[in-house]
Amino acid sequence: MNYKIKNTKNIHYGDILVKFNEYVDVQNNNVPFINNEKNLSKFKSESYLRDGDIIIADTAEDETVGKVTEISNTNEQKVLSGLHTIPCRPKRKFASMFLGFYMNSESFHKQLIPLITGIKVSSISKTSIATTTISVPLFEEQEKISKFMIAINNMIKEQESSISILETYNKGLISQIFKQEIRFKDDNGNEFPDWEKVKLFDLVEHYGGTALEPLVIENGSCKFISIGNYSPNGKYIDNGQRINPVGKAKDKQLKKDDLVMVLNDKTKNGTIIGSTILIDDDNYIYNQRSERLICKKNVLPYFLWSYINSPLIKNKILQLVQGGTQIYVNFSSVYNMDMHLPIMEEQNKIANFLKQLDKILEQEKVYLEQLKTIKKGLLQQMFI
Repeated sequence: MNYKIKNTKNIHYGDILVKFNEYVDVQNNNVPFINNEKNLSKFKSESYLRDGDIIIADTAEDETVGKVTEISNTNEQKVLSGLHTIPCRPKRKFASMFLGFYMNSESFHKQLIPLITGIKVSSISKTSIATTTISVPLFEEQEKISKFMIAINNMIKEQESSISILETYNKGLISQIFKQEIRFKDDNGNEFPDWEKVKLFDLVEHYGGTALEPLVIENGSCKFISIGNYSPNGKYIDNGQRINPVGKAKDKQLKKDDLVMVLNDKTKNGTIIGSTILIDDDNYIYNQRSERLICKKNVLPYFLWSYINSPLIKNKILQLVQGGTQIYVNFSSVYNMDMHLPIMEEQNKIANFLKQLDKILEQEKVYLEQLKTIKKGLLQQMFI
């Protein structure tokens, strides 16, 4: 689709929008609603945000600086604003959501990039933003663009909701399986034997990590596994860090079907503590604060990976943590943790079932990313 704005007129940004007093936090594009009457009473009614107001994030630690939220559907709620943003109100009428879409486009943000200052914390001033321009089509075309982009947005929201529901459903199934509330049967329809009570040391051999941060380079041949690479569900997060298998790093190179567990967490709530990654090839090297687990012959790697990352085991690990601001767990405690193991045939049944659940979820996430890519492409084409 090659759709460009026609009949445009360049208008100076500072001539269109006027700043007013209060501020709104738009991290993650989420405008908070403040309904506490004690807080509201100190503000005048003209300070409340209205449909069509534009809120610009002027300070952030990530790429959200310069991002925009357009206020819509307030439904008479009193919406106030927070710090580190620039609120704006159009001086002329625009189609609903047109400015929000336009000002989040790559075309508009190319104007903002040279104006952003700072290193760890980035910021942009309202004076700098006032030097930018926007291209305004006729109102009728604004409406067509907005309606089309709103339809795409709704598809994305519906897909995100579907994924959230599926994740909750899968989590419940996994919890029931490892609590043995759901049991599988053999190919003849017969019950499998009771699960055997074991310790983790009955299932794996283990080897601790070592500090390898100084060896990380831009074009290394192996992926580097450190605390920032663990997701709460045991999936590897690729942050681009690489390392070569030389010197002491070679001794920490992992093999396909190894597991590696994180023993620290940078937060108090332990979101990733005990999270365990299943290694899919031989090109990973692990850092300190991680433990390599090599499965013995009595357990399938995929089964154990699913088991350790299940709510049942993660909650047991949380009971073993120590520390304050940054919590940690001693692997010796985890190594002696009670677990239960089905026979190999049932492990296979469980692993194959969970692989199918994971595959379905990943397909839904791929579709979500495709929708987001389509939206990004449309924004580029429409707002050139």
